[in-house]
Amino acid sequence: NDPLVTKAVSTFLTDIKSTDIERDKKKLYLIIELVGGVCYNAFEKVSPYSIEDIKEELYCSIRSIIA
Repeated sequence: NDPLVTKAVSTFLTDIKSTDIERDKKKLYLIIELVGGVCYNAFEKVSPYSIEDIKEELYCSIRSIIA
């Protein structure tokens, strides 16, 4: 388990307790689509980046969506 991902998910789940459930659902959808698309391209096509090349930027993007 990656500590950055664990912390990001934990933060998101804590924030879900907000009153705007629809907004939280949209954030979760965006994160899933972003991660799925990036990982597919990184693992299957290794194009345009490998997972190691893009991982840190992916984490930053997830944190940005959660914030």
